[in-house]
Amino acid sequence: MRQVQRVLGCVVVGLGLFGATASAQSDAKMGSQAAADSRLMHMRWVDMFGGHRAVTRPSRDAAIGFSIPTAVVEVAVTGGQRVKQGDLLIRGDDAEDLSEAQFQKARAETRLPVERAQADVDLAKLEYDRAQEAFSKEGLSPAEYQRAES
Repeated sequence: MRQVQRVLGCVVVGLGLFGATASAQSDAKMGSQAAADSRLMHMRWVDMFGGHRAVTRPSRDAAIGFSIPTAVVEVAVTGGQRVKQGDLLIRGDDAEDLSEAQFQKARAETRLPVERAQADVDLAKLEYDRAQEAFSKEGLSPAEYQRAES
């Protein structure tokens, strides 16, 4: 039994020394300031969770995309950030869509007076046809018919 404990003790000490050596080598590679920042960040996370290191995974993955092809202009969130429905995640280039909307608005504004005038002409023609029919059946006086003609 004592021999098993000694072997386990040697293994634990060996692993500890190996881990310290590997950590020192990685610290030398990263630079002393970056390594210190990394250790400090790790200690903060461990302290935050009562000494337990934990990894969380998203509750579900969501596929996102645009309804039309566009270039991504801005990514408004980072990985792991909590979002709720309606939050802006990605902004696409909408310059083409805005110019198309402005063009259609301008076209509608120029067509509106023409369409309104055409509707007035159609209404006047309809009223004239009705007045002519009523006059032919003697349902309209000559004065009213002349007013309808003008």
